Parts: sequence; C-alpha cells; structure tokens
Amino acid sequence: MASPVLNWTSKLSVLPSSAIPSSLVGDKILLPQSALEQLLAAVSSAPSGPQPSSAATAAFTNTYPPQVDVSWATAARHERPQPQLPHPLMFRLFNPRNNRFSHAAPLEFSAEEGKIGVSPLLREALGIEDDAEMKDGVDGEVAEDEDKKVTVVWKDLPKGTYVRLRPLEAGYDEEDWKALLERYLRVNFTTLTVGEILTVGGRTLAIGGKEKAEFRFLIDSMKPEEAVCIVDTGE
Repeated sequence: MASPVLNWTSKLSVLPSSAIPSSLVGDKILLPQSALEQLLAAVSSAPSGPQPSSAATAAFTNTYPPQVDVSWATAARHERPQPQLPHPLMFRLFNPRNNRFSHAAPLEFSAEEGKIGVSPLLREALGIEDDAEMKDGVDGEVAEDEDKKVTVVWKDLPKGTYVRLRPLEAGYDEEDWKALLERYLRVNFTTLTVGEILTVGGRTLAIGGKEKAEFRFLIDSMKPEEAVCIVDTGE
C-alpha cells in the first residue's frame, strides 16, 4: 500500500548544543512527545496507509486475545486498520531567519514540549548560531529567542539513486576514506540534502607523509532530487 500523505507541520525552538546528547549526529533530531501523538492522529485521518514496516510502529497496534468478550462497537473499532507511521519518518527543516533548509529523521521523541534538538551537522546546515537559546527580557525576565525557531514539516523523500561528493581539501585518497564514508552514512543518516557538508572522522592516517584524522565533503549533486532518502535504496 502507498504511504499516506501526512499534513503535519510545527514551529519549534532549537535546543542549545549543551542540551544535545552525543548520540545526536548525522541528520538526526529530537522531537517532543506531542509530535508523535500528532503524527499518529494525522496518519489515522490520511486517505491511505503503509504496510507495517518496523518494530517501532508495532508498539502502537493493539490486539484483543480471542477469549475476551468486547462490545460490538469496540470490536468494530478494533477491526479498522490501526494507524501505522511511514517508515522511515522524514522531515524538512526550514529556518525562516535565513531561508536555509535541510532534512532530518527523528532519533527519539524525547525533547521538551515546544523544542527540537538538532545535530551539529543540521545546526550548521540551517545556519543556527551555537549560543544560548534564551535571552534576557524586560526587567531581567527570561524570554524565548524567536530567532532560534525552525519550521518542521513531514516530508516523503524519494530514494536516492546517485550522489556526487566534492572533497573540501586536496589530496584525499579514495582507499583512505571510502569505507569510512560508507559506514558513516549507513549508521548516521536517513536523508541527504545538496549543500550539506559531511565530516567523516576516523583513525589518524599517515600515508605518503600526510596525516588525516577527518575528511570533509560537500554534497554537490544528487538524483532524482536535491534531497533524498538513503534507507533501503537497494530495493
């Protein structure tokens, strides 16, 4: 069955870097619990839904054991298909302050209400300054910094078929970084967006008299669109 088209958007304040766990890397974000509840409500009202595709969505499906006697109305509700979230979940992040955007996938729904946690890569891609998220208001009161809000929209991205990366420094040897890059993308990313900068860390190399502890690449172009999903692209 085709994935539903979800009508979901939210404007959230970006958490400071000091509040972000070290596990938040790549294109991963933290969303509040209310976002998950809203997404489930949205998918239940969507015209069509996907087949169950992950253990994460299975937690939201309830079944009755055959020996339990329930009313006709309850049984009728149970017989209707339970809401299943698309897999993977992907979102478009937009910074209205500078019109920059990127794409992301949720690591957890554990952020405090009204907040979003973004990885260092997304913070850089969106042009969000790495400073306090709160500022002093009138009479010393603390007021929320409106400049640190981003718009989050559910997005169904196509599967990527091609990506071209441009090294940001000369002298990269493919034998040094190719395996590291493939693992880095597989472990840390669900989406890629043209214009993002990937920083691939690894062991310090001493090859040809040069040491290199990290490799930086610009995502120069992709197909079929400028933002793609890289999960299950072999299907």
